[in-house]
Amino acid sequence: MLSVRQISKSLPDFEIKDVSFEVRDGEYFVLLGASGVGKSIMLETIAGHIRPDAGQILLDGKDITRENIQKRRIGIVFQNSALFPHITVYDNIAYPLRCRKLNNRQTRKQVAGLAEDFAVGHLLKRRTQTLSGGESQRVSLARAVAGEPRCLLLDEPISSLDAKSRPEIRALLRKINAQGQAMVHVTHDYTEAVSLGTHIAVMEGGRIAQAGTVEEVFQRPKSQFIALFVGIRNFF
Repeated sequence: MLSVRQISKSLPDFEIKDVSFEVRDGEYFVLLGASGVGKSIMLETIAGHIRPDAGQILLDGKDITRENIQKRRIGIVFQNSALFPHITVYDNIAYPLRCRKLNNRQTRKQVAGLAEDFAVGHLLKRRTQTLSGGESQRVSLARAVAGEPRCLLLDEPISSLDAKSRPEIRALLRKINAQGQAMVHVTHDYTEAVSLGTHIAVMEGGRIAQAGTVEEVFQRPKSQFIALFVGIRNFF
């Protein structure tokens, strides 16, 4: 379980203040809010790219607030895939496996399995610069899952994709979650939140305005802001 407790961080032109939430095993937790409310800052703080000024981050009961990125057992996928451009798709997926000290035979076996699961087997010899947006995100997700993260962080992973790729990646994200993977997904898109999330936290001005299940937040908003933000249109 991921537990975020009273996290605060002041930046030159923005701050997040006393952010708290929990993500249990198997949950798909969505941080929903307009651009600039602090969602990505919160995600990078969990990942270890940003150190908070106050608060704690616990993973399975262990305090990882000051832990090195490599030791956190947290994976992250960005809006732009951030694949290594100088190596092949195979080597990108294999990278976290080699960091885990798997031998060559074990690495080949796991890469083959991941490539099949993420439908990128035909791309393994390709350089990442030649991939489409959807292909790049599939490879990024395969690489993240290869590290066997206890929690997978997703920073607007669909927003830059074309219309054809978006439903494919949504389906893939549901599949990953259905296998028991805890996930935290940052988005400003109402439809993404409803179609993917089991739990949602709405952020406003660097704080959590409301958190709960999808039904709780969308059917019983606690403020006018949340009602207006999540009730703009019906979703069937």
